[in-house]
Amino acid sequence: MKTKMVKGSLLQTTEEGKYSVHPLVQAFCRKEGGSLGVGDEGDKAKKKFNDHYLERIKIPSKQFITKDKACEAISTFRKEKANITEAFKNCFEDTTLKEEKLSAIDVANSTEVLDFLAKVFSPPRECTRLYEKCCEIARDCDDKGRLADSLNSLGLRQLSSCDAAHLREDHKIFHIFQEAHDIRMTLPEEKQECQTRAHTISKLGFCYFLQGNEFEEKGRGLIQEGITMRKKLGVPLYVAAGYSELARTYRYCADHQNAIRIWEKDILPVYERELGEHPWTASILYFIAASYKILAKRESGDNAEKGKTKTMAALEIQKKLLGIHSDTARSHVCLGAILRIQGELKLALEELEKGLEIREDVLGPEHEKTIETREFKSRVQQLYEGPN
Repeated sequence: MKTKMVKGSLLQTTEEGKYSVHPLVQAFCRKEGGSLGVGDEGDKAKKKFNDHYLERIKIPSKQFITKDKACEAISTFRKEKANITEAFKNCFEDTTLKEEKLSAIDVANSTEVLDFLAKVFSPPRECTRLYEKCCEIARDCDDKGRLADSLNSLGLRQLSSCDAAHLREDHKIFHIFQEAHDIRMTLPEEKQECQTRAHTISKLGFCYFLQGNEFEEKGRGLIQEGITMRKKLGVPLYVAAGYSELARTYRYCADHQNAIRIWEKDILPVYERELGEHPWTASILYFIAASYKILAKRESGDNAEKGKTKTMAALEIQKKLLGIHSDTARSHVCLGAILRIQGELKLALEELEKGLEIREDVLGPEHEKTIETREFKSRVQQLYEGPN
């Protein structure tokens, strides 16, 4: 029967060897289900499908923050990504039932699912669209609690794609976290102390810090407030995550030694103990390496070698767990920059080419990070080839 359906173009085979109903057949069934007398059956089947895969996403999300389970979690998600994405799409775009839409928003915004999707949902723009839809529906439903949660999720996803210079110039992300914070303050007291609010406070504090010298004290104050709340909530993993924002403030005011101290003392040991080999651990290794890279440009010593060691450790984890991913590209580019400082131009070009290929694939050829990498690679190429 499958063979006949494929021959008749009712089914298509995917690159993974799975089957998918032809998009035109899907559209016909959605539109004509009622006139064909199978509307109820179709709706029931779709609801079962949606419920099943919205429950399924919770499983790898919990595995993701379990020690040495990240690889298994990412593999499970990638196998089921198409169906999970379809389940969210069904709830957000196809169904007219408000409770189904809000239930899907709750799943997407739960702490574990948000942390998981923000890291592994690739390309990043797909994850951004998911949380933009959550915000849109929560606004339409005038649901302030879910809107605050959705804004927090959207802000996190967009913040992950920006550097400090972009955040200083474009205040959109700052306003997203500010709105989430302001809404949360209007909610009942029992909804005030939670991981989502602590996250919003920390990220808002970081955004404040980047607005200029007059906001640095307020920014660090908010970040500390978020850390204090997380300590009260009692989850060491999220307490460590809160310290990451504090470390980044030192990094962006050029106090790299203090930034490295916080990453190595308050965050990395917790991640290694609680998570083991994990993309979050790799990210901290990258941040440490990036600070060593800047120090290597300014002063003599072994900063470049330390940065190289940390970057290679990050890359080992990222290539194994994430593969073709923006984080992997970021580390390739960082390693290329460090090799450039060390005068290893041929090796630097190889790393920059790897980073460029991934960024062109994941972010697109016209993305600002892709363009920056292409231009940097060109400058190193000119150095390598020497004067004409």
